Amino acid sequence: IDPMKVDEETGVLGRISDSLISKRKLNVQRFNLYNRAEILGGRLGTDPFTIDPNVGIPAFNENESIDNMISFIERLNDETEIDSGVFGELWSDILTKSLQANKLLTSAF
Repeated sequence: IDPMKVDEETGVLGRISDSLISKRKLNVQRFNLYNRAEILGGRLGTDPFTIDPNVGIPAFNENESIDNMISFIERLNDETEIDSGVFGELWSDILTKSLQANKLLTSAF
């Protein structure tokens, strides 16, 4: 919907995300359910990620190269040591939270 016909072929949420990307320099991702992407159309960033409710969200590392790969990654990135660098701790925290979010989202479908 573009009532002023300023930026046709884009959607309301797509224009909002374009504004966040260009003016605020934020990293924005758009998610699409049920192939209804018109509202998400924008000019900047990546195309909306489509989640097919019949398939769901892909699990992290579905084809593990070793048994219990996720457990190994979680143990490896669990607690950092007192002399760990700040970036190591930040990386471990973000990775652990991402794995937890993926597990939650994959179980929702």
